[in-house]
Parts: sequence; structure tokens; C-alpha cells
Amino acid sequence: MKIVYMDPFFEIDLQKEKINTVVIEVPELYSEFLENIWNQMNGKEGKIHLSMEGNGLRLDRKVELIMNPFAVSCNERKILNTIYSNLKSLAQDELIEEITELNLHIITFLDEVIAKEPYMLTYDLNLDIAGLLKLYNISVEEEYTDILDRLVTYLKLSHSVTGKELFVFYNLKNYLSERQMCCLLEAAEYEQVMILNIEANHKEIIKCFESVNIIDKDYCIITIN
Repeated sequence: MKIVYMDPFFEIDLQKEKINTVVIEVPELYSEFLENIWNQMNGKEGKIHLSMEGNGLRLDRKVELIMNPFAVSCNERKILNTIYSNLKSLAQDELIEEITELNLHIITFLDEVIAKEPYMLTYDLNLDIAGLLKLYNISVEEEYTDILDRLVTYLKLSHSVTGKELFVFYNLKNYLSERQMCCLLEAAEYEQVMILNIEANHKEIIKCFESVNIIDKDYCIITIN
């Protein structure tokens, strides 16, 4: 996977077997780079081009930017909506008889309730499966032992449910130890996704599993693998 930034121009080849750290020593460029990722994830135009084997990839479909690792949740809207959609399709494909029977019971119940009122009422006869799932608050159970467990669980679910392939963090070394970063990388390798870590300041390189690109104050790129 390759990231190309258009102005100032630089390109970075991301490696699956390592945590890819980009140190941007120019404050304006650091914030601008993160802002572009955020904007393009939300469907806006930007300076970043993402590709794999020469094919362009849309950031809003393939990238997840984790600004606050303590706040990530497997029950965020885009994940739950996809889960609801998947469950609805499964029910409609494999549980037609059960849906019909359930709908008949609901209609009977509604008829009995409505009959107790003195005025005419009507309702939709079709059973909304997605609405039923939301009504009963179907959600992902979340019990984490620590921040690493939260991130690994989120990474796996986000990839399997929404198809995200690149997970972008910033200042990852500020809240994960070397051991924890190694565990996060192992999870990413298993899921066949990549990790990009954006740093503002150069820190000690973890040589065994970190690939580092430094964009210095003269906009020169120094690569350390």
C-alpha cells in the first residue's frame, strides 16, 4: 500500500509486517496531514492519494483514523448499521417462515391493543427487521481488560464488518508500550491490515517491527527500516 501526499509532494510505501511511523517535524504539515485524512474519510476532497498495487483506494472506505484510542467503540454507528444490515439480509434469506410467523403474532397483538381505543387507528403491516433489532438494542458486548484489548478488538471488528484496511493513529508510543505495540502489530498482521502511526516528534525507533519515515523541517524524507 502506498500513500502519496500532493503538496508538498512525498510518498510512503507502507509495510504489512511493521508499524509504519511517519514523523512530521513541521507543525503546520503535521496538523494539515491529519486534517486531510479526516476530511477525506468523511467524503471531502484532499491531498492524499492511497493506492494498492497501482489501484486507487478511497479513504472513506478503507481508512480508520483513531484520534482518541480510549473512546473507540465497537458500537459506533457505522459498525452497528452494517451489522443490522447483515442480520436483516440473513433473516430475509434464511428465516422467511419465522419472520412471517412473528409478523402475524405482532399484527394480532396490535389489533387487540387498537380495538381497545374508541377511534380508528392504522399501522404498517410489514415487519421492519432492522427496526426490530434497534428496538431491542442489539449491540456488541464490550468488556476490555486494557487499552490494548480495546484497540485489538476494535481493529478486528472494524476490518471484518466495514472492510477497513489501514488504521491510522497519532502518537501511538505515548500510550502503548513496546510490548503492546508488538501485540497490536500481531493482530494487524493476522487480519491482514496495516497500521500507520503519525508522530510530531522523533522518538526511539523500535527496530524489530517499526518502519520510520521522517519528514524534517526542510521537507526532506529520511527513511529508517
